[in-house]
Amino acid sequence: MSEDLYAKLDLTKKVRFQKSENKDKNTEVCDDTDNSASKDTSTIYDNYCVEGSTPPKLDDSTTEDQQQIVSVSVNSHERNLVKAAAVFLVLLCLFLLAAVIVMWIQNTSLLCEMKTLNISLTTERDQLQISYNKMQNNFTTLSREQEQLQKNYSRIQNLNTNLTQRTEQLEEEKQNLGVFNSNLTQQRDQLKQQLVNSVKISSGKKNLVRTAAVFLALLCVLLLVTIIELVILYGCINANLNVLKIANSNLTQQNIELQQQLGE
Repeated sequence: MSEDLYAKLDLTKKVRFQKSENKDKNTEVCDDTDNSASKDTSTIYDNYCVEGSTPPKLDDSTTEDQQQIVSVSVNSHERNLVKAAAVFLVLLCLFLLAAVIVMWIQNTSLLCEMKTLNISLTTERDQLQISYNKMQNNFTTLSREQEQLQKNYSRIQNLNTNLTQRTEQLEEEKQNLGVFNSNLTQQRDQLKQQLVNSVKISSGKKNLVRTAAVFLALLCVLLLVTIIELVILYGCINANLNVLKIANSNLTQQNIELQQQLGE
């Protein structure tokens, strides 16, 4: 289009420009871009005073000027479009670059957070595994202790049963000793009575008295020895009975404590 413009130029014409000053007293030449012919202060005058040539018609020169103005306006519009497109592409590239940078930063931070979270979860998993292993060991230990306590409880139950039976046997022996002591006391009284009766009947007979005295002395000694043995045996039985009662109370207390531990 610019070639057409230069091809249609008539060099026989003389063009003069009338410039107007701006407020800052600077001058500029107008290229007539984007309909700048209406905004510029320059005015173009054509001089048709060419020697040896016939002046062209006014309509033809006006048409050519309009064509030149239109072509220049089209070129300026195309340049503006290209500039706008270039600016748009540059802005789009900058926007895409900024978006890529932001996404890369977000992705990097997300990866860091995921790594940190993975490390934290791995640490917590290891701690939970250690705690689980400790609980398993504690459970195994408690199971063994429970079995041992159950065995001890069974033994204590057996000992308690045996002690109860032994206590009952000692009670029976004590009662039998009491009956035997009563019988000996009755026999002693009977012998004394018989001795008194025999002394009254045969008071004149010294030999019988001596014999009775010796017999009575021997009987007294025998009774005394028997009584001493009975007292000693009774004391031993009482001591054993007290020991058995204390052991029974201790076993009962241990039984209660074991039941409480098993209940827990």
